[in-house]
Amino acid sequence: MSKKIDFSQGLETTSSSISNPTQIFKNQAMLHPSLLKLKDDKLLYSIREVAEITGMSYHFIAAKIRMNKIKAVQFGDRKFVYHFELKRILIEGIE
Repeated sequence: MSKKIDFSQGLETTSSSISNPTQIFKNQAMLHPSLLKLKDDKLLYSIREVAEITGMSYHFIAAKIRMNKIKAVQFGDRKFVYHFELKRILIEGIE
């Protein structure tokens, strides 16, 4: 049975925090420290990197990509996960 964790609980949305994306990211990072491991200049992450950042196994991430639960792009025989998809996984979780 999969369990979803709502990381958005506890975030107060005020007009100043909504207009400042950096503050929103810092609030999310406080709730999920793995967001701080992401590099802003990096667009794609390998399956191994995604596994290390999320703390999940390589095989679990690869299986979720095959099941289309994680969106990935393929270059040759390698698959990569976009930066924004990795953020989504960290914030929303995987079903």
